[in-house]
Amino acid sequence: MYCAHRSRGVVLLVVLLMMTGGSALVLAYHLDSSNPRVQSAQESGQALSAAREALIAFAVNYADNYGHNTRGGTGRLPCPAAARFSSPDWRCGEVNLGFLPTLWERDGKILDIDYVERFLDRDLWYSVAPDFRFNPSFNPLSAISVSRFLSVDHIEDVVAVIIDPGEPLPWQRSERPGNDVSAYLEGENADGDLHFSVQTGGNDRLLWITRDQLMPLIERRVLGDVRDWLVEYKQRYGRYPYASALGDDTNTCVNGLTRGMLSMVAGDCVGKSFGQFVSESVPKGRMINQTWFNTNQWQQQILYHVASDCAGDQALSACDGFGDDPLPLRIDSQPLEVMLITAGVPIESTARGAMQNRQSSSALIEYLDTPTLLAAIDEYPFVRIGAGSNDQMLFIAQPPL
Repeated sequence: MYCAHRSRGVVLLVVLLMMTGGSALVLAYHLDSSNPRVQSAQESGQALSAAREALIAFAVNYADNYGHNTRGGTGRLPCPAAARFSSPDWRCGEVNLGFLPTLWERDGKILDIDYVERFLDRDLWYSVAPDFRFNPSFNPLSAISVSRFLSVDHIEDVVAVIIDPGEPLPWQRSERPGNDVSAYLEGENADGDLHFSVQTGGNDRLLWITRDQLMPLIERRVLGDVRDWLVEYKQRYGRYPYASALGDDTNTCVNGLTRGMLSMVAGDCVGKSFGQFVSESVPKGRMINQTWFNTNQWQQQILYHVASDCAGDQALSACDGFGDDPLPLRIDSQPLEVMLITAGVPIESTARGAMQNRQSSSALIEYLDTPTLLAAIDEYPFVRIGAGSNDQMLFIAQPPL
C-alpha cells in the first residue's frame, strides 16, 4: 500500500496551488472593470496564466508522453513555434524566441499543450532557457545540473518567459498577423537574446517561470517515479535493493547498506541494483540506468532509506505486512518500508551555516536542510518543510496487519 496517490494525480493540484504565488503578472492599469483597457489587461492575465499552467504541466509530465528514453525526461519544455497556433519547432537554439506552441505533434500523435480558446486567441510569444529545451537535450536536467537561464530585469533564474504583445502599436498594425517579432514585441523583448524586461516603452505584458517554482514540482514527480519503480521491484523480487554510499559518484551498490543513494550498478550486492531493474513502465526493455533518470543524475539527489528487514537477501517475512515483528523504520510511529527524500537545489543552509557542497561528499548535511530529518536514525518525524529548506519526502508505508 502506498503512502500517497500517484504523482500524476497531484500535479494539477500542486500547479494550481503554485499559481497563487510566485512571479507577479505585470499589469499596467488599476482593476476598474468598467475600463475597456482594464478588461483587456484582465484577459491578458487570464491567457498568460493559462499558458503558464499548461507549460508547467507539460514539463512535469514530459516523460509520460514521450517515454523514459536516455535523453529528455521530466522537466523538458517545448521549443517555440515559428507560426501562430502551431506545433513547436523540432529544434531550437540556445537563444530562441517565437510563438507559444499550442499543439505538439510527434510519432503520429497529437498532444494539446492547451486549447487555443484558453489563450483567448491571443498571439502569445514564448522563450525557454537553454537547459530546459526538449531538443537538443544533451545536457542533464535536474536540481543540480542546470546553469543556463533566461532573465527578466533583475531576476536571473528564469526557466521560461511568456509574453502577450497586446494590441498592435501604430507601426505594427500593417504587419499583423505575421511572423516577424518586431510586429509584436518591443525593446528588450524583441532583440533576440536571453534577457527580457517588463519596461520596454511598449505594451508587452510578461509572465515567467523560475527554477524555484518549477524544480520542486519536477522533484516531486521524480520521487513518484522512483516510488513506483521500487514498488514494482519488490513485487518482482520480494525485497528492495540495497543502497550506494553518499558521495559515491559511481552509485555502486554496497551489500547490507540500507541508507544512502539509489544504487545503479551491482557492486558486491546479491541480485540487481535499482539501476539494473527493468520496469514495465519503461519502453524497449531499458534498465533504469539506461534512461533519463541516470543521465540526469537524479540517483545522486535522492536519499534512499530502506527498512533493514526489507532489503537485499536479508529481507524477512516481516516486510510482507503480515509478520509479527514491526519494522524499525518509521514515520510518526507508522511502519515504513522505504523513505525517500529529495535534496533539492544546493542552498545556503541554516543547518550547515554555509552553502551546501556535494562534490563527492558523504556528509548528510550537504544534502538535507531540515534539522529533524538530519537527526533521524530510523524514526522520522512528519514535518512540514518551511522556509530555509527545500527537502521533500515521499515514503512507502508498511501495509496494515
